Amino acid sequence: MAGVTITVTSPSQRSTVQSDASGTYLFLSLAPDTYTIEAEKTGFQPISISGIVVFADQTQAVALHLEKSLKTIANVTSDRD
Repeated sequence: MAGVTITVTSPSQRSTVQSDASGTYLFLSLAPDTYTIEAEKTGFQPISISGIVVFADQTQAVALHLEKSLKTIANVTSDRD
């Protein structure tokens, strides 16, 4: 999915990228650490995955799946007499 904001956070650093037209995202040169990855896009429920361990000189793929969020289509009020 294009245009997803993806943020990785660890005690040592924080970095944010946007997914490209094919839904691919890439973080270069993350410090070895344990990260939490968060993904969000308007109209979808944000997700957060913790415990992603990054090692030096290794590539790691993390697939993310966002679900559409519910929309408010009406508000109902009642008057009791």
